[in-house]
Amino acid sequence: MEWGKDNEPLARDAYEGLTFNSVIELPFIYKDKSMRAGASPDGLVNAINGGLELKSPWSRSVYIKFASQDKMKHEERHQCQFNMWCSDLDYWHVAKFDPRMVNCKKLHMVEVERSKAAMDMFDESIGLFTEEMDLMLDKLGMSFGQQWEM
Repeated sequence: MEWGKDNEPLARDAYEGLTFNSVIELPFIYKDKSMRAGASPDGLVNAINGGLELKSPWSRSVYIKFASQDKMKHEERHQCQFNMWCSDLDYWHVAKFDPRMVNCKKLHMVEVERSKAAMDMFDESIGLFTEEMDLMLDKLGMSFGQQWEM
């Protein structure tokens, strides 16, 4: 994970250089004013009405498989859909970066489109999620919102 965090600024620069899109960095976005669901995207990209997920895998084989086959992990695709649900955006770029690659591209990107089925699943699941969250908070003697009080 440290490798990925250390290389994230380089990956962002490589993405901006490849696409000519500016990336807006945000620490966290909430789905709505209830603040019950949210995501931490690696960036938002106004030019595509979407966002960005940067990955710098420690293993070169992970990068090579992604770059040669456009093969994304299921959980990465799910993460992109959740980010689109939270942000209400239409597209998400997954860009994998490996600064060790020599004589070939160091960044490869795949675009993920918003899935209505995924959005419907999140819409249907949020109620159960908040119920479970409230039960856990209740066991701690708290109600939602108190976690931010000092």
